[in-house]
Amino acid sequence: MVATPHGSTQPEAGLANTDSSPEHLAQAAQAGCVVAFEELVVRFEAPIFNFLRRFIRNHHDAEDLTQETFLRAFRSLSRYDPAFSFASWLFMIARRTAATHFRSAPRFTELPLQEGAGVDNPATALEDKDQRESIWKLVQRLKPKQAEALWLRYAEGF
Repeated sequence: MVATPHGSTQPEAGLANTDSSPEHLAQAAQAGCVVAFEELVVRFEAPIFNFLRRFIRNHHDAEDLTQETFLRAFRSLSRYDPAFSFASWLFMIARRTAATHFRSAPRFTELPLQEGAGVDNPATALEDKDQRESIWKLVQRLKPKQAEALWLRYAEGF
C-alpha cells in the first residue's frame, strides 16, 4: 500500500487486483508484475488441469503438462495481445503442449483411482459415474478437434 498526500492508502502500482479481468492481469504481468501472473495461475490452474486430464487420461502427466503450460505462457507472455481473450490464448498453449506430449509419450492407460469414500448412496454415485464416463467415452470416438470443442464448450464454458 502507498500513502497518498491526504493520508489514505491505495494499492501499490502494478499489483494485481483480484477483481481484474484476465486480460488486465496479463497486461500487468507483461509489465513485470509477478503477482498478476500468480493470480492468473490461481484462476486457470484447475480448468487447464481438467482440460489436459480429459485428453491425456493420466493424472500425473496432466499435472506435469499443466505446469509446462504455465511455464510456456510465462515465457511467451510478451507475445500475448490483450485485445484477445487470455483464456483462449492459454488453452491454445495447453492444447499445443498436449499435442507435443502425444507425439513423444509412450501409450499406456492409467488405472482409475479408488472411488466411493464418503459416498452417501453408492448406487446413485455409481450410476452417475457410469453415465459421465459413457458420455465422454463416446466423445473420445470423435475426431480430436471435435472432442476438444465439446470439452471446451461443456466442461469449460467457452
